Amino acid sequence: MTTKEIKYISRAKLQGIFEQLLDGIALIDAETLKITCCNPAFYKMFDYSLADVLQLNLPELHLDDDWMRVSTEYKQFLHEINYVAINTRFKRRDDTAFYADVTITTLMVEERLYWLFVVRDSNQRNQEQKISCLLSDLKYRVLFENSSDALMLFKPPSWRFFEANQSALDLFGVPTLDAFIKLGPWDISPLHQPDGELSADKAQKMIKTAMQKGTHSFTWHHITTQNHTFYADVLLTKIELGDEAFLQASVRNITERYQLARLEAEMRVMSESEEKFRRISENAHDAIVMMGSDKCISFWNNAAERMFGYTQAEAIGQEMHPLLAPEANESFKLGFERFQQTGTGAVINKVLELKALCKNGTLLDVEITVSPLRINGTWSALGIFRDITEHKIVEEKIRQMALYDQLTELPNRRLLNDRLEQAMETCDRSHRYGAVMFVDLDNFKAINDVHGHDMGDLLLKEVSARIMDCLRKTDTVARFGGDEFVVVLCDLAEDKQESLAQLNVITEKMRAVLAHQYQLYQQYQLDYVCTASIGATVFSNHDYSAENLLKWADRAMYQAKKQGGNQVSLIIPPVDV
Repeated sequence: MTTKEIKYISRAKLQGIFEQLLDGIALIDAETLKITCCNPAFYKMFDYSLADVLQLNLPELHLDDDWMRVSTEYKQFLHEINYVAINTRFKRRDDTAFYADVTITTLMVEERLYWLFVVRDSNQRNQEQKISCLLSDLKYRVLFENSSDALMLFKPPSWRFFEANQSALDLFGVPTLDAFIKLGPWDISPLHQPDGELSADKAQKMIKTAMQKGTHSFTWHHITTQNHTFYADVLLTKIELGDEAFLQASVRNITERYQLARLEAEMRVMSESEEKFRRISENAHDAIVMMGSDKCISFWNNAAERMFGYTQAEAIGQEMHPLLAPEANESFKLGFERFQQTGTGAVINKVLELKALCKNGTLLDVEITVSPLRINGTWSALGIFRDITEHKIVEEKIRQMALYDQLTELPNRRLLNDRLEQAMETCDRSHRYGAVMFVDLDNFKAINDVHGHDMGDLLLKEVSARIMDCLRKTDTVARFGGDEFVVVLCDLAEDKQESLAQLNVITEKMRAVLAHQYQLYQQYQLDYVCTASIGATVFSNHDYSAENLLKWADRAMYQAKKQGGNQVSLIIPPVDV
């Protein structure tokens, strides 16, 4: 290693940095392996006092059977490069073991070579609770499908996947679940892991450990089907169902976290040279903005120019919050005095989402991380902004898929239940009546059988539009399934007979409208007549459950069917409310 590759820093300045960090930090003499100084987070992590930990050397922080392997790994890495991030095992004062993410940097302090250890306890990943219910449990299925982490299930003896959520398919670039369940852990890994071991062999070891201990967490090098590699945090959790046992793998892409950790480490140990800072930030994809103690912008990188539209000349010197987040300006003022004094605050070292104001007046969804920096005796705030517009769009698509029918864009059963409960609460407060209607097409099957499902889909869309035209904006129409629709009316009259008369007008209008001829266009025009059977019931408060109201409306619809279809039938609840 050349002298140019080693960063120089004074011991006093290094000690100041140590005291401010939440991670454990220690300066270790590279020759004697003695711990020469550390911050409180470091000695508390090992359950030592400061005085006691300074009597120790690096080998005494590792389990005896681990030290030979780990020391060789340390030396091998540090002879090749002056920076490395690894996951290794340490021991506390009471000899209990824990895993930690370790970032190691070589430093030259007062002409002597040291190792700077940044240690973050990663054992918490191993404490995640086991699955309390399996795929048959709806709550687990919803969490499984909507998790932002990639989740996969696999079992012996083949150890191939038999289930995966959409996040897993997206992360590994696999188009369908059918394609994914043909794979095993080694198929989404490069041939070798960074330590040189074959991924297939190492995967079997990780699986064996998880099956023995119940859970096992580690860092893994993965590869997508497009040959893009990335680092990931992996948690394997053993799940037992009777005599059968299988594993769930939770995978989180941490490539950006590694990159961000490296950037933060570089920024903390390098001098206050603005030119060095610019070299790092100019190539960053995220916007990096620094605010000084005067509340004004003191740094603005190229990504910030692209993201917000202001040039560096236009942004620097402007107060940051009125420029980018005027809505948050007042709350910011309340906490700024505390930040000036202590470098702490409600938003410091947290990930926040907000709408940032761009130069052209548009609002941009961003994710921001704010870190404190002590420069020339005063606190500055470094904000890293990430455009999450596409992420928000994906979230909205997922919400739409979860709550709305994809063909008709009407609410689905899940949203219908919520809307019905709201209508019942509204009627309870207003002392007005509401109604539930079940609509079923009389001869829908014929169009699918004769003209195909595409023409049937066109008919369902047209039926949806006609039903909506018969209703008010406060009413709800949902696709219940197949050719069945449910309508929820609220705010009918306070008098029961008057509300029944209103309901009769609405249902007869809807029956007549739905019976009109449809003109459907696909590859040809089809003139088609499709009537509907409508069942209805009324309610005024919570004396009946939503389930019972739907059952009565459904029963009324079947009465209309028995009468030959194209009819309206009404069932009044058995108790007059």
